[in-house]
Amino acid sequence: MLNQIKGVDYETCRTQGEIFEEACKRKYDMEWFYYFYLNSDFCERAMDSIYSRFQMADGAECLDFIIPEIGENKIENDDYFGEYKAYKIGLNTRYMALALGISSKTIAEKVPYQEFFYWCGRMDDPEFEEIIEILAKKYNLE
Repeated sequence: MLNQIKGVDYETCRTQGEIFEEACKRKYDMEWFYYFYLNSDFCERAMDSIYSRFQMADGAECLDFIIPEIGENKIENDDYFGEYKAYKIGLNTRYMALALGISSKTIAEKVPYQEFFYWCGRMDDPEFEEIIEILAKKYNLE
C-alpha cells in the first residue's frame, strides 16, 4: 500500500524532478544519470534521508553537488530526451521511494530505466500513484 505523500514530501519529489530536468538541459545521458544518481551518496544522504536542506533546494544547485561525485556523461543529440519527461522520471522515482518506503538504490537495482521512460510523459499520462502501483507490482516492491 502506498504511503500518503503531501507537503514537504511532495516538494522533495518536485526537487528531484528539477534535478533530472536540469541534467537533461545540460545534455547528460539520462539513462546513465538515472542509475548513477539514484546510486549516489548524494541521493542517499540528501534525498533518502529524513531531512536535508537539498530536499527543498533548486534542482540546478543540487546538480552542482551531484556531478562532482558521479562525473559527467554527455550526449550530442539534442532531441534524445525531453525535459518534461526527465522531470517526470525524477519526480516519480522520488515519489516511489517515499510512497513505498524504499531507497533510491533499490529503485535503480530493481526497476529498469526504460520502465520509467515508458510510463512518464505518455500521451495518456497516468497519475503518479498509478505508475508507482504498476511498477511496484511488476517488480515486487510492495
